[in-house]
Amino acid sequence: MTPMRQRYLEDFKLGETFRSLTRTLSEKHYALFAEMTGDKHPIHYDAAYARQQGWQAPIAHGLMLLGMCAFGAAQISEELNESMIAMLGNDVRYRKPVFIGDTVTPEFKVTSIEPKDNNRGVLRLAISLYNQRNELVLEGTHVLIIKRRAADRPSL
Repeated sequence: MTPMRQRYLEDFKLGETFRSLTRTLSEKHYALFAEMTGDKHPIHYDAAYARQQGWQAPIAHGLMLLGMCAFGAAQISEELNESMIAMLGNDVRYRKPVFIGDTVTPEFKVTSIEPKDNNRGVLRLAISLYNQRNELVLEGTHVLIIKRRAADRPSL
């Protein structure tokens, strides 16, 4: 098996876009998130309660949606096994509610490539999450530290 080609900071291009896995949310997703986090607020599970609050159905946890935008879940992450150092942070805004049965697709766009020294730099990605109607339901930013390509490693 041929090893996957690896990307470093210099291999990214401004405006380059990547997509991640499309998922249709189910009650199981909600339950697993609640089990993992302990967040069992009824707005996420109780249909009558959600309707009393003005929603058509229980809404998805915002942090669950952000988690679905993990860059490590995108296929491109296989090309970062050697270069990914850390996530510095993220910023997110929720634009529309997401409900059980909705299908969401994350998208990432390179917005900034900032070399910091000879060994690493900062990669900023705009994150967008779209539902099955192509409506933007979440937007934000990921900030990552990525290794720079050493002089002895060939570029893509």
